[in-house]
This record gives sequence, C-alpha cells and structure tokens, in this order.
Amino acid sequence: MKPHLLFPDRDFNRQGELPDGAEDLSQDLGLETIWSAMSGGDRFIWDAARRVTLESLRTTEDVGYRQEVARDFLAQPEDLERLYQVAVDAVESERRIWGLSGRHPAGALHHGVEVLSVLMPAARRLRNLSDGMRANWRSRGLTEFAGSLGRELDDEYLDRADSLLNALRLESGALFGSSLGSGGGGSGYLLLRPSARRMPLGERLGVRERSQHSFTVDPRDETGLKALGNLIDRGLVAVAGSVAEAADHVLAFFRSLRFELGFYLGCLNLHRALAAQELPVCWPRLAPVDEPRWSALGLYDPTLPLRDGTRPVGNDLEADGCPLLVITGANSGGKSTFLRSMALAQLLAQAGMFVGARGFESSLATSIHTHFVRPEDASMSRGRLADELERMSRTVDKVGAGALLVMNESFSSTNELEGSEIARQVITALLESEVRVAIVTHFFELAGGLLASPPRPAVFLRAERLPDGQRTYRLLPGEPLATAFGSDLLGRPDSTGEVHG
Repeated sequence: MKPHLLFPDRDFNRQGELPDGAEDLSQDLGLETIWSAMSGGDRFIWDAARRVTLESLRTTEDVGYRQEVARDFLAQPEDLERLYQVAVDAVESERRIWGLSGRHPAGALHHGVEVLSVLMPAARRLRNLSDGMRANWRSRGLTEFAGSLGRELDDEYLDRADSLLNALRLESGALFGSSLGSGGGGSGYLLLRPSARRMPLGERLGVRERSQHSFTVDPRDETGLKALGNLIDRGLVAVAGSVAEAADHVLAFFRSLRFELGFYLGCLNLHRALAAQELPVCWPRLAPVDEPRWSALGLYDPTLPLRDGTRPVGNDLEADGCPLLVITGANSGGKSTFLRSMALAQLLAQAGMFVGARGFESSLATSIHTHFVRPEDASMSRGRLADELERMSRTVDKVGAGALLVMNESFSSTNELEGSEIARQVITALLESEVRVAIVTHFFELAGGLLASPPRPAVFLRAERLPDGQRTYRLLPGEPLATAFGSDLLGRPDSTGEVHG
C-alpha cells in the first residue's frame, strides 16, 4: 500500500541526498523564506517543503499529476487538513509505544501487535474519510488513492485484522504445533490458533482426568523454565517476524503519507499567505525540454512580501525560442529581484506548485543552478574572484543540455575588461552545450558584446529609469546602456530613510 500522491508510480525518496547546488539555490533565491511560509512553524512540513521543492520533476506528466492533486487540496483545504491529522496521529501514536522489540520473539510479537493495534484503527479512519471525500476530488492521484484504500482496507479485511490482533495478544496462553525431528527433538514449531472448544467443566475444576496431556514446571526449576522459554520462542519466531514486518509496512505507509500530505499542506499555507496580501498566483505551463518556452505575465518575487510585506512589482517576459536573457540597466532598478523571481518560478513550477505571477510558461529544465555574486567574508580562503571561478567550475561540471543557469553580476569582483571576457567565454560555452542562461550584469563591455554578436538568439531587458532618476522596478525590452546611473543614488534615502552621499 503506497500513497502515491507525489508521483503516479513511485514513492518520494525522503532519505536521499539533496541535489547538487541545493545550498546555492537556497541562499541565492531566498528559499528559506518560502519554506518558512509553507511550514507555518512546523519543522516537519518545513523539511518536506525543502526536499520536494529542491527535487525538480523531469517530465510534464509528473508536473501535471502533482498540480492536479494540489488543485484538489486548494479547492478542499479541510480534506487535506483532516487527512494530514490522521497521518500525524498514527505516527505519533506509534512513537508512544514502549516495550521490548528486536530479536526476542516474544518481545517482538508484543511490540508488533501493539503497533498494529494503533495503526489499524487509524487506517479505518483514513479509509472512511477518503470514502466521504472522494466525490470532491478530480485528480488522478487522489481518486486512485481513495480507490486503493477502499480495495485494500475493506471492512472484511479490517475486521479480520482486529480478530487476529486480539488472538495474538495470547491472553489465554499460546498453542503450538510441531513435528518430531531427528534424535527425538521437535521441529517445525508453529503458533496455532487457539481452539474454540472450551475445556469441559469437570476438567477445568480438576474433578475429572484431563483429556489432554500436560505438565507443570516448578518455579524453582531454572533449567526447565529456560527450556520452556526456548520452546515458546521457537514457536513464536515465525509469527513474530511476520507481525513485525506487517507493522513496519503499515507504519511506513503512514510516514510516507504524512510527508506527502505535509508538502501539500505547505502549498496551502503558502497560498494563504500570498492571498492574504492579495497577490496573484497561477498554475504554470511547462513544455518538454526540447520545446523552447520562456514567458511570463506579472512575474514577481514572493519572498519580498513574505519577508517584510513589501509590495512587489510584476514584470513580463517574452523570450520563447531564446536561450539567452541579458538584463542590464540602472543600479537598484530591480534587476536582481526579477532574475530571482524567474529562477524561483522555474523551481516551484518543477515542484508541481503554483508560482507568483498572472501567467508563466517555460520549458522544463533538466537542472536549475545559480551563480550570484557573494560578498567577501572571513571564511574565504582566497579572494572573491577565485571563489567565483571555483563556484562556476563546480556548476559547469554539473550542468548538461537543457539546464538553466541564472547569473547575477558574475565576475564583478574584477575589472570590467577581464570580468567581461571571462563571462563571455563561460556563456558561449554554456549556450553551445544547450544550456539556457539568464544574466544580470553592469558590464557594458559584456552586454554590448553579446548584443553585437550574440552566440545564440537572445532577449535584452533593461531596468526602467524615469527622467528624474526614479526607479519603477519594471524591466522593459531595451539595449544595454554605457551607464548604470549609479550617481542617481547619491543623496537619495535608502529603505531606512537614511540619506547617503
């Protein structure tokens, strides 16, 4: 029994290593802010959100499958919350069970029976809930989930499981069967279902001779008690192993279900947070890797309102068929924010989520990478340029055809001539390897050179600056200029109201 709410045909690997470059993505795109909004303060949901968003889907079919489940849950949030609570209660109930387990058969049997005794009622509640919710659902993932619960957890099966668990408590003792082995020893020990026939009253009262042979071990006979214990263990070992395996299987189901529902609950929390600020979201359309799509309407960076309530400015993009996007313009004009919003939308889209925009369409990326300028700090063993080159080298080793790389002021730690030449060679090599590249740069030498002789079809955007120097934070099609208007910032108040210059 598998939930299969994240993939149609397999489980999500919750214990796997995070993808290469996950730390850079988190730092450069502000993913901690997204995960915090998704978690609502719940560390488990935070971890589910982090793992699922970083593990990008690779096919449009998988993206569509997950989007459909998410849409069902956003339309019926109470269904999601009730199912999630059942999964949480089941997992937490198992953790509160104390007792022997492991290699000792009697302890393992007792522990397995206790675990199943709390999980099977939870399974019944889950099936009953899904039966009642099924009419609300349209997605393949949820309808098949409800169908599998109905088939595998019908009343007959659950009632039989309850009966077996009651018998396995061995409250009236244990009945074993065996055959005679070599040397007169026993072999093939099995735990048998107790007979429904009651012992005659006379035998129970001791006034008639018993019809079955029996013996009693003196409590002081340590050797006899040990031998009897060994016989009991031999009879319990097979059933104890089966019960433990069954308990592990059902528990694994509830753990997977909690994780998968936790991700969708994170999506619901994020949706509510953005809706509270009246910000638009859309379900992205993703094309196969070999169909070049790259467009957006009203695309914004959701980390800004989530972090401090800043009202973001949406921007449009039309770059279908163009694997290179070059962004230039006035300092503090919103270039880096737009780049971040674009990469973040790609990442969330490939997690099967909605994105912060009125519309978004893109080709699937085989992998998503960032290369943002970093401030020099004490942890650097070399200078900033050496650090940038080392990070770029690691990134290039990981990218392949169909990947997306976003570069923010890369190689700005050196002079314009040297930095432009390094960046140009890197970009050219990436494009020749069928990697999509989006770059923000203040190097006119680089941007002008790419405009004059683009290695692949390219789109150029420029941060808008009004005649009075005001920034609108809008990105418009435009050729690069030889100035970034840094002098505009002198004497202007920053976000704290303090005047510089």
